[in-house]
Amino acid sequence: MKHMQSIASGFAFLQCALSRVTSGRRLIPAIDGLRCIAILAVVLYHLEDYVTHKHPHWQTDDYAMTWIHRVLHAGRCGVPMFFAISGFILGLPFIEARLGQRAPVVLSHYYWRRVTRLEPPYLINLVIMSGLLMIVKSATIDELWPHWLASAGYVHGFLYGTMSTINFVAWSLEVEVQFYLVAPVLAAVLFAPSRGLRRGLIGMVMGAIILAKISLNGPLIASWPLALPNYLDHFLIGLLLADIYATDWSGAPSLGWKWDALAICGWAGILATQLIQGGGAWLPLVTLVAFAGSLRGRAFHAILTQPAVVVTGGMCYTIYLYHFAIISAAGRFLLRIEPNAGYGPTLALHVLVMLPLILATSAMLFWLFEKPFMAWRGAGWPRWDVSVISTPASMTP
Repeated sequence: MKHMQSIASGFAFLQCALSRVTSGRRLIPAIDGLRCIAILAVVLYHLEDYVTHKHPHWQTDDYAMTWIHRVLHAGRCGVPMFFAISGFILGLPFIEARLGQRAPVVLSHYYWRRVTRLEPPYLINLVIMSGLLMIVKSATIDELWPHWLASAGYVHGFLYGTMSTINFVAWSLEVEVQFYLVAPVLAAVLFAPSRGLRRGLIGMVMGAIILAKISLNGPLIASWPLALPNYLDHFLIGLLLADIYATDWSGAPSLGWKWDALAICGWAGILATQLIQGGGAWLPLVTLVAFAGSLRGRAFHAILTQPAVVVTGGMCYTIYLYHFAIISAAGRFLLRIEPNAGYGPTLALHVLVMLPLILATSAMLFWLFEKPFMAWRGAGWPRWDVSVISTPASMTP
């Protein structure tokens, strides 16, 4: 009995240590559950991609047509899913203010919250990644500092037309920041007093973007691939879901089994958009179906609000920033274990070893470099009182 109590206390302490520090805002644990799905999709996509490109003996035909490759490669949709989640999180306070459910959003607080939440852990990451590039790739400060400054200012894609050379996954952060800047304007324009007008405006803009992408067979602004308009339809889905959440569900959606069926259709649709040529344009719409069904389905909601799932989703920012560096560092050793092994055994080895390593390392980095800045923003420094643990989640992206 004492042994079981010790284990339970250990898990409780770990959950507390890795939980978000919030500042009194309403918590929606299922949103962090959706973040967990998105970040695992991204990690598995990059892990499989690393294995298939770095294995010394494989030819493309050896793995490209296997079902596991196609499914894991579909994990690239994880980033657009993050965009939709950001649209929901940032849009919810504005629609609630429009409906009189909360006080108006103070823009100075809104922007300051974005800066203090995202910038410090990101700058630390850029310093660490630059150091690794100098050690592993023999890069020099003269080579790195212009790209470091551009990355730190979220303008690397604008200035260089490419992903950051310091940390390539930061391209999505640049798109996110563009949305953060214009989200209040979009909310003011799209969140009209009438529910029908709100839905019509969001639907027209989103539909126009989707049809334009289909017509162009690519991004809206090909010369600037990391521009917000190329991904705005995903953020608009989040705004629409925020409107539905606050208006139709009154901020407290009831659960039902029929929503689980809808969620299954939505997640299957997400996978289908990635497997069918030209299906990517419809990703925002099926994402809305998947998210709505998951938030209200009994089974999906139960899964999304499991403590381990919520904690993992809460650490998604740190996991995202560091996961590929961990894959690259450890992967080179795993490939030496059995260089002649086939695709399946090699991939299985990497997943079994790398996924726990990524989660464990990211948990430590989250505790060191991200959580303290959550506390610094005003919720008090972390306290490890396991007697007052609640399910961790935050409305902060």
